[in-house]
Amino acid sequence: WPLEKPNDQNMIDCGGLEMAWVVRPPGKVVSGEVFSVTYSVTARDSFYQWAINNNVFPNSSISSAAAAKMFCENHDCPVNWKDADGENCCIHHANIHSCPLDFMTTERICGPWIPDDGRIFTHTLSTAGKMTQINWTAKVVLVHVGVTSLIAHIRVGRMQVALEATSNVVPAIGTLCMGVCGGIVEGVYVCCVCLCMSSLKVAIGLPVTIVMISFVILWFKYQKQRLLWDESWIIDFNQIKQDQIARTTMGSMMSVPMANSDSNASCVTTLSSGTAQANSRKQLFTHTGIYDGRSVAIKRIQTKTFSLSKTIRQEVKQVRELDHPNLCKFLGGCVEVPNVAIITEYCPKGSLNDVLLNEDVPLNWGFRFSFANDIARGMSYLHQHKICHGRLKSLNCVLDDRWVCKITDYCLPTYRREDAGEPLSSYQMRLREVYMPPEYQSSNQEPTLAGDVFSYSIILLEIATRSDPVPVEESSLESAWCPPLPELITGKAENTCPCPADYVELIRRCRSHIPAHRPTFEQIRKFVYRINPNKVSPVDMMMNLMEKYSKHLEVLVAERTQDLMHEKQKTDRLLYSMLPKQVADDLRQGKPLQAQSYVSATVFFSDIVGFTQLSSTSTPYQVVDFLNKLYTTFDDIIDNYDVYKVETIGDAYMVVSGVPRENGIHHAAEISSMALDLVDVCKTFRIPHKPNTQLQIRAGIHSGPVVAGVVGTKMPRYCLFGDTVNTASRMESTSEALKIQVSSSTFYLLEEIGGYLMQCRGMMQVKGKGDMVTYWLEGKQPLQTCKDPGVKGPSIKVANKKPGSSMSVLDVDRERQMYASIPGLLNHDL
Repeated sequence: WPLEKPNDQNMIDCGGLEMAWVVRPPGKVVSGEVFSVTYSVTARDSFYQWAINNNVFPNSSISSAAAAKMFCENHDCPVNWKDADGENCCIHHANIHSCPLDFMTTERICGPWIPDDGRIFTHTLSTAGKMTQINWTAKVVLVHVGVTSLIAHIRVGRMQVALEATSNVVPAIGTLCMGVCGGIVEGVYVCCVCLCMSSLKVAIGLPVTIVMISFVILWFKYQKQRLLWDESWIIDFNQIKQDQIARTTMGSMMSVPMANSDSNASCVTTLSSGTAQANSRKQLFTHTGIYDGRSVAIKRIQTKTFSLSKTIRQEVKQVRELDHPNLCKFLGGCVEVPNVAIITEYCPKGSLNDVLLNEDVPLNWGFRFSFANDIARGMSYLHQHKICHGRLKSLNCVLDDRWVCKITDYCLPTYRREDAGEPLSSYQMRLREVYMPPEYQSSNQEPTLAGDVFSYSIILLEIATRSDPVPVEESSLESAWCPPLPELITGKAENTCPCPADYVELIRRCRSHIPAHRPTFEQIRKFVYRINPNKVSPVDMMMNLMEKYSKHLEVLVAERTQDLMHEKQKTDRLLYSMLPKQVADDLRQGKPLQAQSYVSATVFFSDIVGFTQLSSTSTPYQVVDFLNKLYTTFDDIIDNYDVYKVETIGDAYMVVSGVPRENGIHHAAEISSMALDLVDVCKTFRIPHKPNTQLQIRAGIHSGPVVAGVVGTKMPRYCLFGDTVNTASRMESTSEALKIQVSSSTFYLLEEIGGYLMQCRGMMQVKGKGDMVTYWLEGKQPLQTCKDPGVKGPSIKVANKKPGSSMSVLDVDRERQMYASIPGLLNHDL
């Protein structure tokens, strides 16, 4: 068959792969007896070419018949058959399946497609190996009476092959007769006592009666043996997925004492941010996972060796037969070291101890009586089956999502036995002493039913007081088993026990020093039900509490919403300090961002003169501290202007105006005024680690068209592109200390705006640009001399020209033509 989705109709040719029985299954076997079978697996040379043609081997390195033969005959398989697959092993699966024909409806043979759901009653351990092994042997046990179909099943690459045989299984019956009259009746071996009867009716009726009685006895024995040896409860630990979902319930959120993994406490205890009060206590929570689509609790058993003995099988059989709404259901177990574990039903509200110690969970006496009654019902069921818990305590009582209390950690004493566990802490020893009946103090007595009743009295104390049974203060261990009775009458009406006298009397009777004087759990259940005035379900009580605290929750939600808004505002401020507001809003909404072109903007660059020399004589921390203080000062100044800080790279500082918010031609004035302030502040700024060194910067400004956009998705940055950025950088690099060099385009814009003092520097050779006329920005004109709009600006003061730097008429005309088309410039100003 193909490896994927085989069925009774899609069989394929074996292509030269042959299987044969060497020691075939017996034609008649006795139920429960072990027998061995041997089968051979061989492959002709033609099989490997057929396998290549039909793409049988998934290993990509196998591309020829020779490679396939080499792989099957020489390649070693993994030591553990579970690690074997078609990629690393030729015969990566070999075992025996068997199916009683009485359990099969439409199938003709026990095919490999039949699921392991109870119809495959023998499924031997798998093996893996090379094709050269030839003979394969397995031990088989058949238990179902009747004809059984067996197949020797192997998997080679993407195909699977089976060799079929049948056996007749007969029941195992000992020798019962003194005579020789044995025979088969309806396919069942029987023997009868051969007595000389005078009556033919008696002679016929006696064998029939014996057969019927034997059949009934065998049927009951078979059913018991079937459940004893059934291994459907065994769970592969690798099939349990880790449960990473945090459960936000009203359950426990307390830090509880470590109890040597005895508790089925809720995983929501991990949400607690509190710490234990004593060094001997620590936070405890149950490991959880996902198995078969539902959440389960995982109790790990710390053991170095584990054997699935008959005693453990009997314990598992006993616990699987138990079913009660107040018992935490056993789901299965893992039996492979080091992942030995017990898998049980998961109760998300946590342990009773957790809930009682959590003051944030309001519990009226209706809830408390409900917990006490649930525990009494569950223990009464166990005691009716002659099962003693022996470890009853509030940590072993858990609450499901409907606030029903269930008992866990019962039965399976041999399965739970650990040989590699951590030693008990002082708190754990004291806790064990508290729950231990007084008759256990002087002898190593086995747990008794009366001892469970004493432990129940301690739980009643915890329910009444909502406190730890072991006080934080040190006290003598001699009196630890008998804590004082609670003060059941308090000042708050909701915490007042409705029947304190009856409740105290129940505790006194349950912890009597004479075991025979303690009541049974059935008597306790009836007594608790009688004294409980609120005979309603926990769900109904919870609905009443939900209505009672609904307004409180609304106020709490409003407060949390306000806190959320405050945090959002902080996030917005941080985001808007890194990106323009419109760009940040578009990114947050997931809109695609496209680069935007601006016809006119002014770019400012500055750097520190002698920064390389300064850095070489300073530590990295001093350089960072110095730049941080300098650029923080710059950032405070630029907040007064309509500009946008693009970035700082080392000692370079880049600012733009007119982007992303356009402002006509005023961007030149905004950048120029800002630049004058930055230069002025540098004259008074003192380097922290070199206070006697004068800080000097050089600056450059250029105006022109730019393109702006966001680059990248990780740490996105708002960047400027275009020749204007390069020219502004050249203006800065060719500037001088504590001076601001502006290009002609910026000069003409400032002249049109008016109010600035500039001096012509002359013709400069600019790398990548050629000859350019540049100007020094020296300051602002006094306010009284500022011109009105429309009035031609003041004449420009021209600096004394150095030899070789004078401008000709042709140079001036060239500059005018270069900037005649700049938006915002008037031709008559040129």
